[in-house]
Amino acid sequence: MSPPGWAGLAGAAEKTAREMNPQGVANTLNALCKLEAAAAAVSPPGWAGLAGAAERTAREMRYGVLM
Repeated sequence: MSPPGWAGLAGAAEKTAREMNPQGVANTLNALCKLEAAAAAVSPPGWAGLAGAAERTAREMRYGVLM
């Protein structure tokens, strides 16, 4: 994928982090850890938003299985 494509995906993740459910947060973070180019395209505020989403939904997750 082109750099603008990775940037577009990263931007979409950043914009939707607040509305993500636990599965969405888990899937997004899992994908970003596997796709270096996508992870590099996430801005510092974007990472903060994803971290906030993980914190917000953490109680709904347990041992890698959604409750």
